[in-house]
Amino acid sequence: MAEQDGIQMLLRGSEMHLDDAVVQAGVMGVISNLSVDDEIEQTIATAGGIEMLIRAAQAHRTDAKVQARVVRALTNLSVHESNKERIASAEGLQTLLDAAAAHLESAEVHAGVVGALRNLSVAPRIAPMLVSAGGIEVLIKSAKKHGTNMVVQAGVAGAFKNLAVDAAYRQQILDAGGLVVLDLAAGYHKTNERLVAIIDEAKANLRGEMRDPNKAEESSSSGGDTTSRQKSKKKGKKLALASAPASDEPGVPSQRAQASQRGPAPSVRAAGKLTQSFGGLSRRRAPSKK
Repeated sequence: MAEQDGIQMLLRGSEMHLDDAVVQAGVMGVISNLSVDDEIEQTIATAGGIEMLIRAAQAHRTDAKVQARVVRALTNLSVHESNKERIASAEGLQTLLDAAAAHLESAEVHAGVVGALRNLSVAPRIAPMLVSAGGIEVLIKSAKKHGTNMVVQAGVAGAFKNLAVDAAYRQQILDAGGLVVLDLAAGYHKTNERLVAIIDEAKANLRGEMRDPNKAEESSSSGGDTTSRQKSKKKGKKLALASAPASDEPGVPSQRAQASQRGPAPSVRAAGKLTQSFGGLSRRRAPSKK
């Protein structure tokens, strides 16, 4: 199934039965599960999988199961740099925001949405699109509605951490109540050291207390890395690489991560869902069955 022919067969089946929510939920579930693998992720993308995911979501806007599986797959696919551009240019960004609005009560849908937004927010060209489309407001609503869900809170904090390297976005997040929701999340999850660390990093970026961009260090395994240019001579490891585009001040480079490489990462289980982050980016597995 992981081979090109198998992916094509899945996508053809989805296209032939686009109006059938049961078929779409099944196909999108398989794609979301397969997309946790690096090589298969790219096979899905080059075969037109991103576009098919978006068509399925648009055809079944009110079906929470279809939406949850589509956004989970988009989270996984958005780890790769070229896929970020595909998702943004194929109405994927709006599909994510629409799913969040239509399924405010679904923690599973919101976990996928904020995970994908976190991954997309590291791309300098996509971050302005995300903000202008209302992405900050969606992140705030997700954090407020699903305060006790660790996966949602990690995605929100990671996205804020990425976006806050830009002074204008930082102010928008602050004005929207970003620090308040991060403080609430820290209170809900004070025993989860990994999540609290992501939240603390996001808060530091929002206060303009970003780390030294010239200091070489390994990227965090959870939450998008936003402030340091990664350097590593270690063999056998893939680290997130950060670059330095647009600045807070004219003529002065600032730091936004453009990370897509994955390294080994811990996982966080919450409400029956398993999420992994690769190189500081989100990747989500299917909910476990009890």
